[in-house]
Amino acid sequence: MAKTYIVILAYNEAEGLPQLLEAIRREMDAAGLDFHVLVVNDGSTDRTREVALEAARAMPLDVLDHATNRNCGAAFRTGITEACRRAQPADVVVTIEGDNTNDASVMPAMIRRVADGCDVVAASRYCRGGGIEGFPFARRIYSTALNWMLRLLYPIRGISDYSFFYRAYRAAILQRALAVYGGEFIESTGFVANAEILLKLRPLRLRGGQVPTRYLYHRKASQSKMRIGRTIAEYLRLFRCLRAARRKYFG
Repeated sequence: MAKTYIVILAYNEAEGLPQLLEAIRREMDAAGLDFHVLVVNDGSTDRTREVALEAARAMPLDVLDHATNRNCGAAFRTGITEACRRAQPADVVVTIEGDNTNDASVMPAMIRRVADGCDVVAASRYCRGGGIEGFPFARRIYSTALNWMLRLLYPIRGISDYSFFYRAYRAAILQRALAVYGGEFIESTGFVANAEILLKLRPLRLRGGQVPTRYLYHRKASQSKMRIGRTIAEYLRLFRCLRAARRKYFG
């Protein structure tokens, strides 16, 4: 049976992380799924590392530490690279934020979609049955417009949510991307790294799918680290990088 490696990005998430880890353990055990959690502690200055290690007493879990905060891109690189090193090609890699705003109950369904043939399954706020709770109005407008634009510029059949961290991947597609792009697979430093992963997988002719989810932003205990102006500038850099990568790796 395939194993699932759950990569959790965590920076100062000591308040929300225990609830998320308990929800993951409960849902995965109830579904009878084999799993291992990798918490990427991105230089937290609170008790994130300690609460993760406490949870390791009740579930298979390792902490991958950054001595200082290196931001989302580096956390994705650390977690995904380590998961791919451990995984067999048929295994599943799930990525999720550590702030307890994501609904762990949809994780088994995402994993089953991968087992049924999808290479990437997005937890989607923008398909029937999905939605957002407690999201600031300006952030909601920005997110909706951004995802509309990304779907228009880089269509991926079966996926409507490009900017959400919560995804399940067949390990083989990530391992192939690491082999093709090497150290240039994830070049973005901030939140844009999440979209970059999906868009750099696109030329590999992935089969996409999605599962509706509710983004439970009202459960967020930590302060948001995203700055909209900085993120827009990074998206513009990403679009240039994607054109360069297309020419370099795919002719």
